Amino acid sequence: GSAGLVWFYAAPVFSQAFAAVLLVQFGMNLAIGPYQAALPDYIEEERLGNASSWMAGLQSLGNAAGAVVAGLVSDTRLVAAGIVVALLSTCGLTASHAAKLTRLPAANDRVQITQAYTDLFVSRALVYLGFYTLLGYLFFFIQETLGSAQTKAFTGYTLLAVTIAGSIGAVFAAKPADRYDQRAVACIGGAAFALAIALLIAMHTAPGIIVCGALAGAAWGIFLTADWALGCRFVPRAHAATALGIWNLALLLPQIAAPLLVTLVLRSMHSLNGSQARVAFVVALLEITAGSIWIWRLPARRSIG
Repeated sequence: GSAGLVWFYAAPVFSQAFAAVLLVQFGMNLAIGPYQAALPDYIEEERLGNASSWMAGLQSLGNAAGAVVAGLVSDTRLVAAGIVVALLSTCGLTASHAAKLTRLPAANDRVQITQAYTDLFVSRALVYLGFYTLLGYLFFFIQETLGSAQTKAFTGYTLLAVTIAGSIGAVFAAKPADRYDQRAVACIGGAAFALAIALLIAMHTAPGIIVCGALAGAAWGIFLTADWALGCRFVPRAHAATALGIWNLALLLPQIAAPLLVTLVLRSMHSLNGSQARVAFVVALLEITAGSIWIWRLPARRSIG
C-alpha cells in the first residue's frame, strides 16, 4: 500500500496513477482482514463496543487528517511521505502491541457463513451504499446550491465537519454499544443519518449544510461503532481474519455500485439535467433506511463461536 501511495503521487501520467491506485487498493485490502481480526482475537466480548468506538473514532480522525494533509500541503512528495510515515509507524506499533497480547480461545475450527453473518453483510452494504452516494454527490450538491465559486473549498470544509463529528459520535456510542442492544444502537445511528440527509436536501444555505454535515458525521460514528461490534460478534473467532476480510466487501462493493445505481435512477426519472444531487440524496436516504431496518433480522445477542 505504501509503495502504491508513493507511486501515485509521483506518477507522471494517468495510466501510472491508475495502476498505483489499484496497487493501493490491493495492498490495503490485503491487510484489512487480519487488522480487523485483532478485535475479536484479543478483546473480550463485553468490551467490544468500547473497542469498536475507538476504531470508528480513529478511522474518522484518520479520514480528516488525510483530507487536511492532501488539501493544505502543496508538495505532493510531502503528502506521500506524511501518509506513508503515518501508515507504516502505526502498523508497526499495532503489530508490536499485538505480539504481547494473549489471543482469546476459539471454539470451532470451521468458517461458516450463517444467516446472521449474511444479514449483517447485507445491512452493512445497504448503509454503505447510502454513505458513498452521499459522498459521491456532495460536491455536486454544493455546486447546485451555493454556486461554483466556492464549491471546492466548501466541500472540503463540509467533509472535515463530517469526519470530526464522526469521531465525536463514536465516543458517545461506546457505552451504549456495550450496555444495550447493538442492533438498536446501529439503527439509531442509521436513522439519525437518514434524518440528516433529509434535512440536507432541504438546505439552501452554507451554515445549514455544515450543520447537517456534522449531524450526518455524528450519526455515522454511532452507526460505525455498533457495526464494528456486531461484525466482531457474528464472525467465527477461529477464522476472524477470513470472515472479516469477506465482510469488508460490504464496504468495497458499494463504492462501485453506488454511482451506478444513482445513474440508473436518474436516467429512469429523466433527471440528468435537473437537480441530480438532491435525487441522489433521496436514493441515499432510502438505502440507509433499508440497511438500518435490515439489521433487525439479526438475533438479539450471540457469543462469538
